[in-house]
Amino acid sequence: MRPITWYFPSGPDAAKIAADLAGFKKLGLGGICIMPATSALKVPYLSDAYWQTIRLTVEECVRLDFRVWLYDEIDYPSSSAGGAVIQRCPECVVTAMEYRDGKFTKRIGDPLAEI
Repeated sequence: MRPITWYFPSGPDAAKIAADLAGFKKLGLGGICIMPATSALKVPYLSDAYWQTIRLTVEECVRLDFRVWLYDEIDYPSSSAGGAVIQRCPECVVTAMEYRDGKFTKRIGDPLAEI
């Protein structure tokens, strides 16, 4: 069973989902890993339309006897839920420990900003 990472750019379009998955089946693939990529996503992450797209995809995977995995994050850093965490909880912005010149310091904000 060979899965493929699949970005669902169409949103909740049952015909497009079925066509994509039928093509994968024809190639001999046995499943998909649903990957929500911001550049391809046509519906807001975790919105009702997002979950409807997931539901339609899983239903089609069941019909095709596909295995399905759901990648549970969007973008980086992990666990930011596409910015929703910081939007709802600004005090949860990234906190990092920095070790420089033999000392640890606490940094608030983006720890990669200087890279």
